[in-house]
Amino acid sequence: MVYRHVRRIPLTSWILISMVVGVLIGAYAPGFAVQLYASNSVSLSYPYGNATTLARRGWRGPIGASGYVHRRERIRFAGVNQRYRYYLLWLTSLPPGSMSASISELTLFK
Repeated sequence: MVYRHVRRIPLTSWILISMVVGVLIGAYAPGFAVQLYASNSVSLSYPYGNATTLARRGWRGPIGASGYVHRRERIRFAGVNQRYRYYLLWLTSLPPGSMSASISELTLFK
């Protein structure tokens, strides 16, 4: 399946997209930090709280990052020259003075 245009998908969806080059993040409350990872297989065999690194779990990256996500932030992936089945958006810090972060939109770009 190849998408010729930008395709918005629910955060819970898993689809194969041909050669994703970036992501657009929409945020209700900006200011949180993210890192992006990619993988073709995901191991769910580790128990919650296990300290195994993302790299040892099969994730490549970070392939993109932002230290401060704005209301609409586009992040290009670095060094991605193949297709991946899974993409992980990892929040590394919350907005200053906040106990939560909220993502309103996540769009993958081809």
